[in-house]
Amino acid sequence: LIEERGESLILGKAIPRAWLEHGKSVKVERALTYFGTMSYELRSFVAEGYIEAELELPRRNPPRQAVLRLRHPQQKPITRVTLNGGEWRAFSAADEAIYLPVDAHHVHLRACYD
Repeated sequence: LIEERGESLILGKAIPRAWLEHGKSVKVERALTYFGTMSYELRSFVAEGYIEAELELPRRNPPRQAVLRLRHPQQKPITRVTLNGGEWRAFSAADEAIYLPVDAHHVHLRACYD
C-alpha cells in the first residue's frame, strides 16, 4: 500500500484491481514512513467514471517525488485529474500514475475515466 524507494513515496502500487471496484474503498491511517506520518483513502465510483482520493502527505521530511497509482478494475486509462478543485496534468495514463505535489499536505483528487 505504501512503498518507499530512495527519495520517492509510491502509494497504491500493489492494490489489487478488485479492491477498487465500484463502491469499495481502501484506507491507510497514520502510517509511519521515513518521510513522516501519512494517511490516505481511496473511494471508487468507477460505474460513474471516477475514483476519489483524500491524502495527508508526510511533512517531517517530504519526499522528492510522491506518486499515487490507481489501478482501474477494468484497466481503463485515466483521462483527466482534478486536484484540490483544479485541473491537474501531472499524470501518466499508461502507468496509471498521478504525480502528487510534494509541498502539499492535504490533497483531494479525482481521477476520471471517460
